[in-house]
Amino acid sequence: EMEGIWRAVDPTLPDDLAPGLSPQELDEITAPLGLRLNRDAKTWYGWHNGTKTGHSQGYGAEIGAYFGSFIDAEIAVRVYHRKLAVAEEFAELCGSLGAAGWDPTWFPLWVTIGGDVVNTDCSVPPGVSAPVPIRVKDIDEPRRVIAPSLTEVVQQWLDLYRLGYYYWNTAHHRWTFNDSLESPPPWLKRARATGIA
Repeated sequence: EMEGIWRAVDPTLPDDLAPGLSPQELDEITAPLGLRLNRDAKTWYGWHNGTKTGHSQGYGAEIGAYFGSFIDAEIAVRVYHRKLAVAEEFAELCGSLGAAGWDPTWFPLWVTIGGDVVNTDCSVPPGVSAPVPIRVKDIDEPRRVIAPSLTEVVQQWLDLYRLGYYYWNTAHHRWTFNDSLESPPPWLKRARATGIA
């Protein structure tokens, strides 16, 4: 459905997205982590495994109404190792990985334009909705949950498109937030405050 919205404004928008991975392919790539990926991780990378060219080509909000970039599973593994290593160093000073803003049960889904990492929490039991935590650069609040599940994130992106809060800026070839709309719904204010939109 989201790709249909993209193609409606520019038929070439999704063309750079790479094919998705099978669950078995994803498990092979992530096996060195010793992390059992949840359904959301397999759904996300089963949809598209990054981009064909290896970079997002301005794909910021094309992921959804969100300024970030697709990454492939191989890059996600490297991001995981890098964030965990930094958190472990920081944990020596502050006493815990949690205080360092990272959890070894997280797996990266995408990276925001500001360099924050949006993850899925793989610690939840099978069949239970997995929270979507984000590792941010804000030293006062290095981690927060932006949504209770990936499904809710995607649904809010779709709602933002349908309600016209994001429109395709032909001149700049990118999605733009529509500040002219009045009285945004309360969930949109929460979404922008938490980083979903």
